[in-house]
Amino acid sequence: IALFDLHKALGFAPTKIGLKKKIAIAFGARGRGSAVAHFEPGSFTINLTRYKRPRKLANRPAHFDRVKLLLHGGGVGSFAHEYGHALDYYGALKVERGNTFTLSGDKNTNPKPTAHLKQNTLKGLMERLLNKIFWKTPDKYSDYYTRLLKATKQKYFKQRNEIFARAFEVYVQYKLAKKKHVNIFLNEVKYDKDFYLTLNEMKKIEKEFDALMNALKKHL
Repeated sequence: IALFDLHKALGFAPTKIGLKKKIAIAFGARGRGSAVAHFEPGSFTINLTRYKRPRKLANRPAHFDRVKLLLHGGGVGSFAHEYGHALDYYGALKVERGNTFTLSGDKNTNPKPTAHLKQNTLKGLMERLLNKIFWKTPDKYSDYYTRLLKATKQKYFKQRNEIFARAFEVYVQYKLAKKKHVNIFLNEVKYDKDFYLTLNEMKKIEKEFDALMNALKKHL
């Protein structure tokens, strides 16, 4: 159901959502440490951590709800984020091979525009999108990036690939909201709200996001 909703949100044909049948999905089979989900570019596998086992029947609280345990535990809510990583890697590894593994710029935390900014390529489209996420004017950070810098000092959250994946989560949420639909298997906030674009901020960069998705779609 999540994949069906995702193809509607992105405008990908149902036969294209698997990225030429390269995507694999593992559920509770390839977890690492405390991560609720992760993407493995080597095998193009999205892993979602399984929800925690419920307590033994005698120890369960009153009004125990197994559905809530499933929907609010483990990797549920992280699928759109990891699919965003998959698209990022797919574009760089399968379409436009270059000196990075992703279109976004891997784990680089430098928000300054790269040489790709004015190019008519997938990396150019990605760079123009990220440029609008990072900057309000050429010399002033966007409200979102200002919030992010105040909210955390951890490098991970400022990596270009992670900023794109979190933006992609909001993009999917925004597209589904326009259809008056919600899918928390695809997207449910896992971090502080300041780590994410707001829906109003997403509206301002929808054109750039659409352009990147439409360009990727031609290579599926």
